[in-house]
Amino acid sequence: MKKNKILVLLLTVLFLTSSCGYKALNVDNNNFKIDKIKITGNKRAGFQIKNQILSYTKKNSNRVFNLEINLKKNKLIKEKDITNKVTKYNLQIEVDVDILIKSTSSISKFSKVFLAEYLVAKSHSATIQNEKTALENLSENIAENIINHINLNL
Repeated sequence: MKKNKILVLLLTVLFLTSSCGYKALNVDNNNFKIDKIKITGNKRAGFQIKNQILSYTKKNSNRVFNLEINLKKNKLIKEKDITNKVTKYNLQIEVDVDILIKSTSSISKFSKVFLAEYLVAKSHSATIQNEKTALENLSENIAENIINHINLNL
């Protein structure tokens, strides 16, 4: 009886610690270098986007780009309650990206609008924290979209 429990425990540990064979996609597809990034608009989002994009670049790549990113942040009311108090906001960021391909001196442009919603909390500081969290999530999505655009289209 005790041997069965030990055997079951060992098999469970082996099962939980063995890998499933999952492999992440797009891990080594980032074969480009960003020479310059110029960001206008929201400073906080721009800083996060710049850091995330630069973390994906490879210094010894032949594909070299310059980026010019324009961010426009809008805070829109999404919902109000019966007493006409705001309960939810939409955070909208419009992104215009110009990518200069240094080898051919050509420019690729794309634009996209990103949306996130956040709740109004009981305290103003908690509402501001909710807005910052939504902005961080949008910044990550924007950076991933720019990286994917470079990898897939250029």
